[in-house]
Amino acid sequence: MVSCARVVRLAHSSGFPPFAERTGTVSTGMIVDILRECGNRAGFLTEFVAVPFDEVQETMKDGRADAIFPLGINPQRHQTFDFTEPLFVTGAALFTRRSDPYSASPSFDDLIGKAVTTPSRGPLVGFISARFPRVTLIQSTNYDESLSQLIRGDADAAALNLQVGSAMVARQWSESIRTPRGSFLDLPLAVAVTRGRNKWLIARLNETLASIRADGTLREIVLRWKPSNE
Repeated sequence: MVSCARVVRLAHSSGFPPFAERTGTVSTGMIVDILRECGNRAGFLTEFVAVPFDEVQETMKDGRADAIFPLGINPQRHQTFDFTEPLFVTGAALFTRRSDPYSASPSFDDLIGKAVTTPSRGPLVGFISARFPRVTLIQSTNYDESLSQLIRGDADAAALNLQVGSAMVARQWSESIRTPRGSFLDLPLAVAVTRGRNKWLIARLNETLASIRADGTLREIVLRWKPSNE
């Protein structure tokens, strides 16, 4: 019997652990699991489309996806996107080299006159530019480039999502980059659609998100992805 369930294409970065990444031919991650459960309850099939970090937002323009995730909500993005309710609240943090004399929770005051790198398609460019004009802002293509710039000394710190940056550092750069202990900004993560389009999808996802939050399924998924050392 052929299924007639509606297919919803959800695009994400191919390397954004622990929230979403491509493992072989399969999309995995905390928010992938959340959205797969939401899709099951909403009665549509979720098709995950993994693309490079800097291409995620383009997938709705060129027709590869109906929605994207996990996108950090900020005032600037509300001009372009409509969002679901937050799926998870994370934070933005400053990553520094272990060889530099910073604490495990450096502040922007420690970086006055220094260079901070962050992805140009991330949610922090406008925030840093407006709030910390005495910091030199470098815009990278993706997280890997920001961390490489930090390692090379092209930047003195990298402003990144705390969970994603920590996961990437643990895999590849733990001997060189210090993992921050705290964040400087809360970042709600959500599913986004082009403003004014696919409002039905936002409504259905919000309904099912409320359902999995109420019965404890959301908490179970989050705990399943919590690092074992926490």
